[in-house]
Amino acid sequence: MDELRIPFLTIVTPLFNQRKYLHRTIESVLSQEVEDLDYVIMDGGSTDEAVEVLRSFGDRISWKFESDEGTEAAINKKFLASEGEIVVWLNSDDVYITLEL
Repeated sequence: MDELRIPFLTIVTPLFNQRKYLHRTIESVLSQEVEDLDYVIMDGGSTDEAVEVLRSFGDRISWKFESDEGTEAAINKKFLASEGEIVVWLNSDDVYITLEL
């Protein structure tokens, strides 16, 4: 029987019409050196071509496109469904920096 994979880190990015910043945000997450990363972008119905940016990352990210009740609702929905040991969010116009130790 295969062992069930539980991600170490889940990052949730709530998104609504932030195409301008989205590529930079996603790249900042993907540049982190985390082996077991579950990265999900919760798009609340963007109308600014953000979907094209999401599609450009292929299977390196996962995303959901559905109407919601705003940022908090999107974050809470994924937090409740997450199985990561650590669950955090990163807004769609923010970035993580990579530190070299």
